[in-house]
Amino acid sequence: MTCRAIVCMLLTLLLIFAGGPFSVCQAQGGGSSHNENGLNYFKKGFYEYAPHNKHQEANQYYEMAAVEFKKAIAANEGDVAAHRNLARVYHVQKKYALSAAEYKRVTELNPQDVDAYVNLAVAYSHLNRFDEAIEQLELAKTKTNDPVAIGKLNGYIEKLEGAR
Repeated sequence: MTCRAIVCMLLTLLLIFAGGPFSVCQAQGGGSSHNENGLNYFKKGFYEYAPHNKHQEANQYYEMAAVEFKKAIAANEGDVAAHRNLARVYHVQKKYALSAAEYKRVTELNPQDVDAYVNLAVAYSHLNRFDEAIEQLELAKTKTNDPVAIGKLNGYIEKLEGAR
C-alpha cells in the first residue's frame, strides 16, 4: 500500500470519527422538508443497501438524496446542513471534487466549523491535493483551542506532508 493510500485511509477514518458521512445534519430554515427527505433517502441507501453490497440500489437513494438537498439549498442558499449533507452524499459516492466544493461552502457559511475544514481536507486528500488538504487542517487548528484536537490535526498534517 502506498503512502498516499495510507494517508487517504487515515483521513477517511478521521472523517468517520469526526462526524463524517455517517452523521447527518438537520436543516436550518427554508427547504427543511427537502433536507428531511434527503436525509431519509441517504439513510436508506447508507444503512439498508450499502452494508449488503447492493451498491446500485444505494446509489439510487444517494441520487434522490442529492436532488432533495439541492432543492433545500435552492430554497435557502445559506442552509449549512443541506450543504454538509450534500457533501456527505458526494463523499460516499466518491465524487470528491463535488464533496470538496460543498464542504468549502460550509466553511464559508460557518467559518468556525472545525469539522468542515477536516472534511474538506479529506476530500482534497482523495484528489491527491495534499497541499490544499494541509492548508485546510492548518485553518482548522485556528478554529479550536482544544490541545487534543490540535495535536491530532498536527499528526494528520505530518502524514499528509509525508504523502506529498
